[in-house]
Amino acid sequence: GSIENMTCFPREVVCAVVEAVGPERVGCRIGPGSNCFDMKMANAIPTFTYLMFQLKTRQPKLAFLRVVEPRVIGMENRSERGIGAHEGNEFIRNLWAPKALISIGGY
Repeated sequence: GSIENMTCFPREVVCAVVEAVGPERVGCRIGPGSNCFDMKMANAIPTFTYLMFQLKTRQPKLAFLRVVEPRVIGMENRSERGIGAHEGNEFIRNLWAPKALISIGGY
């Protein structure tokens, strides 16, 4: 499906939770590098770039963004095998700045 359609559900969920409790009490967790159960996205960077732009624009007061680093999958640490240059989350950091970002996994 289109990027807009693939990001519709998370955008609607965030919007509903923000309406219920207020944006200062809502965070969002994403894992753009995840390939859990072999479900890795072929177009993760454009998809998550669009999602981040939409969240930052439509919900500018979100408390934080929590992003899973691509060097972990579940309990497995991929840092020993390495990750590709295109698999990093630097694009998320750049898009989300200067807002609060929590980076988890592989530390």
